[in-house]
Amino acid sequence: MRPSPFVHEDSRSPLRRALAELLDLAWPVTCAGCERWSTPWCEACARATRLELLRVRPSLAPHLVVHAATPFEGAVRRGVTVFKDEGRSDLAPVLGVLLRAAVAAALAEYVDGERPIPRRWLLTPVPSSPAATRARGRFPLGEVVRASLHSDRAGAEQRTLVEASLLRASRRTVDQSHLTRAQRGANVAGAFALAGAREARAPEECGVVLVDDVVTSGATLASAHDVLVRGGYDPVLLAAVAATPDAGARGDA
Repeated sequence: MRPSPFVHEDSRSPLRRALAELLDLAWPVTCAGCERWSTPWCEACARATRLELLRVRPSLAPHLVVHAATPFEGAVRRGVTVFKDEGRSDLAPVLGVLLRAAVAAALAEYVDGERPIPRRWLLTPVPSSPAATRARGRFPLGEVVRASLHSDRAGAEQRTLVEASLLRASRRTVDQSHLTRAQRGANVAGAFALAGAREARAPEECGVVLVDDVVTSGATLASAHDVLVRGGYDPVLLAAVAATPDAGARGDA
C-alpha cells in the first residue's frame, strides 16, 4: 500500500492561506467523503485515501487487465457517488489524481517488442448514455479526465497524453447498479461505436488509454475496448479510478 497522494505540506503563502480560510467561512461546503463541514475532501479522508494500484482481471473479461488506483469503498465510494449523482464537480481534482496514477501504472506496464512504444497516448473516457448526460447536465467522467491531465502527477510520464473522445453511445442502456453480471454484459453489448470525427493522426501512430470511473464486472470497458480494437486502435490500455471488491482477480500493479 502506498501513502496518500493528497497529503503534502501546504506551500501557500500566509496571505493565500488566510484568503482560502475566509472563503471557506463565507461559502462552507461538506466533505464528499464524510459529510463533515470542511473542504470538498477533508484532511481525514485525504489521509485515508491511499494508492493501492490494483491490477484487475475483470470477471466478465478476464482476458483484459484494468489498472485501478484504489478500492471502491469507504470515502472513495461516497466521493465518486456524490460527484456523479449530486453535482459535486469540486471533486474532479481529487478523482483526477487517482485516475492519473492508474493511467501511469498502465503505461508503465505496457511492453511491446513488435514496435516502439507510442509516445502519444489518447486518454479516452467511456461515454455516458445520452439520457444520463441529460439528467446530470454534465459528463462527470470527462471532468475527471481533464482534471487528471492537470494533476500534480501530469508531468511524471515522458509521454504526451491528450483527451480524445473516440467513442459515442450507439443505443440506449439502463443503469447497471442493480443488474446481475450476466445482465450487465447484455446491457452494454453493442452499446458503443466510434465517434464520427476521427483522430487527426492515424490510429497506428498513437496508443489509447480507455478509462472509466469504477470497474465492477468489466462489461462496459470490454464492450468499449472491442470497438476501439475493431476500429484499428492498438494498443488499447485500460484504467479506472477504483475497482469494486468483487471486480475480479486482482493484485498489486
